[in-house]
Amino acid sequence: MRNDLFFYDLRSMKKLTMYSTVWCKDCIRAKFFFDANGIDYEEIDIDEHPEHIDYIAGLNNGNRKIPTIIIEYEDGSEKILIEPDNDELEKTFS
Repeated sequence: MRNDLFFYDLRSMKKLTMYSTVWCKDCIRAKFFFDANGIDYEEIDIDEHPEHIDYIAGLNNGNRKIPTIIIEYEDGSEKILIEPDNDELEKTFS
């Protein structure tokens, strides 16, 4: 069951994609946050899919920072989160 705190942004969210690796502690924490709050997401492991590394580096001034989270909204806008902490995740989804 979805937490009402997150209902508005989840309703307007079209897609959430998280670029991550299995060894990244911040990625594990972000996945836990999404799972605990019933937030659907697509995870792309850049170790398994290195073709995405250049894309991530392009979003991060040439750096390979993970997790990089891209939120696409129904109105066509998007928000990019780079290595967000739990406070930033809560602010984004509340």
